[in-house]
Amino acid sequence: MKDSHSTTIKNCIIKNNDQGIYIVNSNHTLIKGNKVSSNLFYGIYARSFKNNTIIKNTISNNENEGIYLGSETKNNSIYLNNFIDNRDDPIDKGKNQWDNGDKGNYWSDYEEPYPCASELRFSETWDATIDIKEGNNQDNHPLVEPVGDVEEEMESSCIYLLSFIIIVIMVVSIVIYRKMKNTD
Repeated sequence: MKDSHSTTIKNCIIKNNDQGIYIVNSNHTLIKGNKVSSNLFYGIYARSFKNNTIIKNTISNNENEGIYLGSETKNNSIYLNNFIDNRDDPIDKGKNQWDNGDKGNYWSDYEEPYPCASELRFSETWDATIDIKEGNNQDNHPLVEPVGDVEEEMESSCIYLLSFIIIVIMVVSIVIYRKMKNTD
């Protein structure tokens, strides 16, 4: 994708390509809920990439870095993603944010360089930050567990809401039935 603005790449399966997602000169792009895997070079490659959000993606088994952000990248938010078994850790030569101030990303190889790390109490995050290669960026709140599948979370929320509605209808029906029975 080149010279694109206010674009959304959502809920796609992107695998077995040279580059998974290739973006040049793009602003205000949302990359969300994708499965980017088994690409020959990078999962996501971006240059001249500003004010974008990369959230809730699973980036796995890519032959190079899961994400490569060139030096002209800035003000991008990258969080709640799963980085699983990519050959190399991401490269970020720009100035970007790798957490939202509370939650960062899941790294399948986190415990290799940080064997003594422990989970911060009730936070679901590790106590040691991750330095992103080739820049001054960090994931300050790396996640202990992978981020759940976006579709599964939506289905689960719908099931809970539907269950609640059914219970409310049943209770109201019982109350109405008892009132009608008592008036007879």
